[in-house]
Amino acid sequence: RTWLCEKRGLKYVMKFIPYEAMHDETILDLFVKEAWMAKRLKAGFFPKAAIPKNRTHRYYIMSFLEGTTLKDYTKKKPISVDMSIELALFLLKMSQFLITHDLVHGDIKPENIMITERKGKLGFKMVDFGSITEAYSNVTRAGTPSYLAPERFNQAPVNEQTEVYAIGVTLYEALTKKFPFGEIEPFQNPNFDKSIKSPSKINPKIPFWLESVILRALD
Repeated sequence: RTWLCEKRGLKYVMKFIPYEAMHDETILDLFVKEAWMAKRLKAGFFPKAAIPKNRTHRYYIMSFLEGTTLKDYTKKKPISVDMSIELALFLLKMSQFLITHDLVHGDIKPENIMITERKGKLGFKMVDFGSITEAYSNVTRAGTPSYLAPERFNQAPVNEQTEVYAIGVTLYEALTKKFPFGEIEPFQNPNFDKSIKSPSKINPKIPFWLESVILRALD
């Protein structure tokens, strides 16, 4: 549950604990962990977050981001090659920052990437602290199916390699508006044996060197 609030002319987001946590300790523990992650991860990749000292309910505060998700941004047309390079650098640096804390995001996808504008320049922010978890933790299929690496469907833990795969899918989709192995539904066991269609055949503007990087991430 999220509320939009305002204080001294600035907008913030209040994220409350789910109602179900009253009767489910697992949900309670997950929210406590999420709030702790949000408070702990102070870097420009994420919205600023804080836990008020004198709060009377379980919630935490995040800065409100003006912008749109990458998913909505690409509904009309794919992003440019230059923008995709900036996106790739952002995601790789964000992932590297997390891994220095022995963490992984766990749910890298266009819906969790905000495109913001500052001083006429576009930038990115990563949202959804709830999916961040310890590297090599046994989270089974936690995440979004279309962005899960093949080994994740066999209960492999989330790690640096599976994060690189999710980044590859995100770049492929942002540049082509398609998924490399098609959209995967929850509880579906996808077939990864078929070859991936070269992204440059869908979007001729993609240079071969960038295509090589994307296909390598998906290999």
